[in-house]
Amino acid sequence: MQQLGAVLGGSYVLASLVIGLRLLALGLRTRDAAGRLIGSGLLLLSVVGYPMMAVSRNAVKLPDDTRAWLACCAAAALTMGTILMARFVQKVFRDDSAWAFHGLCALSLAMLAMFLGQTVLGRGWAAWAASGDVGTWSGARVGLLVPPAWGAIESLRYHALMKRRLELGLTDPVAVDRFRLFGVSMAAGSLSALATIVCQLLGLEILGTAVGALILLPVPLAAIALWLAFLPPRAYLERVAAAHARRAGAAA
Repeated sequence: MQQLGAVLGGSYVLASLVIGLRLLALGLRTRDAAGRLIGSGLLLLSVVGYPMMAVSRNAVKLPDDTRAWLACCAAAALTMGTILMARFVQKVFRDDSAWAFHGLCALSLAMLAMFLGQTVLGRGWAAWAASGDVGTWSGARVGLLVPPAWGAIESLRYHALMKRRLELGLTDPVAVDRFRLFGVSMAAGSLSALATIVCQLLGLEILGTAVGALILLPVPLAAIALWLAFLPPRAYLERVAAAHARRAGAAA
């Protein structure tokens, strides 16, 4: 089961690595803030933060100081990645919304407070690496859920709006499908994260168990949808265009 979990989780790490680097490079080259935000966010969350935190919790043969240092670095990456991804969603979908901006500020302050609280209070990251759910960082699992859940809701909502424009010939079917794919990817990631939170609250063992494998089942779907949204092969784009042409022809 542990090997299966590594394969399932690794699929999203790989997709996030390739796509995160591509979007970050594109954002830097074109001075596009959204590209820089999502590229950096994907890299910090999925390539650095989550894998490093898993190592700090599960590599019990490492010295305690090393595990604590890994946990602290992982939490720093997760904190910044969460803020960047939330900022991406706010900028792309709710740039003119006061409540979205205030929500982003509240989430950012909460994540920073939980990270700093864990760092300076009690046994800090040594206690977290040893047993987890110790200290202020235990509340961060809810904060980590916000960007993917928010991104899923906004992207799928925008997909529905774009479909209406597509029926009038005012937009491109590939662009419409990209919102659907991104929404599906974020929703699948949110489902896996939510299931993890529920299992932790119930005290269920996750590492190397069937429960852990079930939790990770949505992750490959998230990876595939993310890849198709940002690096679609030509055959897929042609399929999307052909499907739209068939629907338009049938409606005519």
